[in-house]
Amino acid sequence: MLPPVPHDVLVFHAGTRRDADGTLRSAGGRVLAVTAVAESLEDARDRSAAYAAAVGLADKQLRHDLAWRELRRQGRHAGAT
Repeated sequence: MLPPVPHDVLVFHAGTRRDADGTLRSAGGRVLAVTAVAESLEDARDRSAAYAAAVGLADKQLRHDLAWRELRRQGRHAGAT
């Protein structure tokens, strides 16, 4: 299930489907891309991660290494977490 999408978040579907009753399901693979827009890269990353964590799909997996290369390039992050 997708929570309501805030105005500063975009959700791109790549591998989702709906059952006959309208329930959102994973069709396999990387099924959603969540992008947030904010004043800073850190805020955008945090908003994107918070929304992705709130998505209700069975057996979901999340990436936790978002934006680390750019933050490291800017000297604001030591590496991937």
